[in-house]
Amino acid sequence: MQCQVSFLTVSAVAMCVHGGKANFLPNPTVTIMGQPVAMYEPGVPLIMTPCANPPPPVGTGPAVTAMIAEGFTTQVLCDGMPLLTISMMAEAIPCMGPVMVEFRARNRSPQCRYL
Repeated sequence: MQCQVSFLTVSAVAMCVHGGKANFLPNPTVTIMGQPVAMYEPGVPLIMTPCANPPPPVGTGPAVTAMIAEGFTTQVLCDGMPLLTISMMAEAIPCMGPVMVEFRARNRSPQCRYL
């Protein structure tokens, strides 16, 4: 059985709509094309580089964290933790905007095979 899964590495770019960048949890022992894979610790938010969304009363404030809603593995684990995939979606906190992966060909992983 073959699968086409695109795992994220720490070099992937995921941003909120106001320009805040997500910082991924790396696993330095597992790499794809020389880059550590991006892991997801369930229930723990991603740390964001604060975005340009203005604070109240003008806006809701800059994104400082993001909770992942989808786009992580449930059957493939790395050191007991799920891996993030190219379809990762998160919600920025406190501004509640989407955090999405900017697609770049270099973020795609090679084809995997289940044995």
